[in-house]
Amino acid sequence: MFKAFSFLIKFVLSLHVGMLYAQTFTNPVLPGGYPDPSICKVGNVFYMANSSFEYYPGIPIHSSKDLVNWTLIGHGLQRETQSNGAVNLIDVQPNGGIYAPTLRYQEGTFYIITTAIYFDEETKKHSGNNIIITATNPAGPWSDPVVVQGAPGIDPDLYFDEEGRLWYTGQHKPNNPEFTDQKEIWMQELDLETFKFIGARHFLWRGACDGVWTEGPHIYKNDGNDAKNAATFTLDEDFAKQLIHGYYACVSFTDAQISKVLDALDELGLSDDTIVVFTSDHGFSLMEHNRWSKHNLFNVENRVPLMIRVPGLTQKSQSQSYVELIDLYPTIAELVGLKTPERVEGTSLVKNLKDPSLISKSVVYSRIWNGDMVVSPNYLYAEWRRNKEGNVYDNMLYDLKVDSLEMNNIADQPKNRKLVDSLSQQIKLKPVQ
Repeated sequence: MFKAFSFLIKFVLSLHVGMLYAQTFTNPVLPGGYPDPSICKVGNVFYMANSSFEYYPGIPIHSSKDLVNWTLIGHGLQRETQSNGAVNLIDVQPNGGIYAPTLRYQEGTFYIITTAIYFDEETKKHSGNNIIITATNPAGPWSDPVVVQGAPGIDPDLYFDEEGRLWYTGQHKPNNPEFTDQKEIWMQELDLETFKFIGARHFLWRGACDGVWTEGPHIYKNDGNDAKNAATFTLDEDFAKQLIHGYYACVSFTDAQISKVLDALDELGLSDDTIVVFTSDHGFSLMEHNRWSKHNLFNVENRVPLMIRVPGLTQKSQSQSYVELIDLYPTIAELVGLKTPERVEGTSLVKNLKDPSLISKSVVYSRIWNGDMVVSPNYLYAEWRRNKEGNVYDNMLYDLKVDSLEMNNIADQPKNRKLVDSLSQQIKLKPVQ
């Protein structure tokens, strides 16, 4: 039995850096725990706010003049009076706290809007408030939080139009959802003094992320034209290339960190009794199908790397067998001598580690919300249902032998009707715990 095993999980956070005068810089430009960055520019200074989850003080704020060198100047939530009411950071749980702040500036005032999540141990229910804090100096002091009443959903955004009016953009579950867990992006004006809603509520779109978990909706001006929702906007090609460059830079940085961990195992004498697993929880679209996301059933958003090193067992080799992430649990359990519970899905990969030429699985499945996918060497088929027993309302079929980029959906072609029915039946019969 091995004394220890370690996981190296790749989390990629890309930060676009454009129009810089510096010739070289190191990614990440701000190392550490600074997720969900929101940046605004005032004069010649950039300011950035980040999620802080359950940590206190909350909402770290940095400044920079070149988008490369950042200085921590304060926190949006740094007084107890800000954190023991509508925002509870006193006894918050690890899955609660501050999520996805948006930082804005307008006529001498900085604004932060964010979602504060709290889990009540007595009722066993999550609750959330969307709150606004303001300051004339981004270093603080920031005001006590004001709850935006009647604002369901998460990840709110603030947008100032040309007349100086303030608009709230958010997401919620519509009154008449077309399927389970459908979400909708909406927008409504806020009173600048009270942060109360005024005027009519406008419902913008249900299409993002297939209508489920429409995270982080934002409104922007595009070259002086009317505001556009970022999810529907096609990026300029040169700008898109810079974003892709940033993504690959983060991958390179992750690779360097893995080397440091492996070197540390060698230095500590732990390499000979440590199992190392490197993988990821999802893929990512880098403008494929005009998408920058992970919430879909294309191959590029579901395929992930998987590397396993077991001392005394594995050699440098590559397997062509299909693998699912649910296979990791029984694999690690077998390697460390633990019994896998019967209810656990997945198949141990130990035989594949011993014999990489073994093809133990040729069909794999993936699910995201109300969508299911089955992939084989020849085809990728995905479908979406309004609920578990509901009818399929959309689907896609790709012939991977001739269309590896999944550009030609052939699900509606009459000659593929039997194939679609067969693959749909496979999904239906697949047990999901």
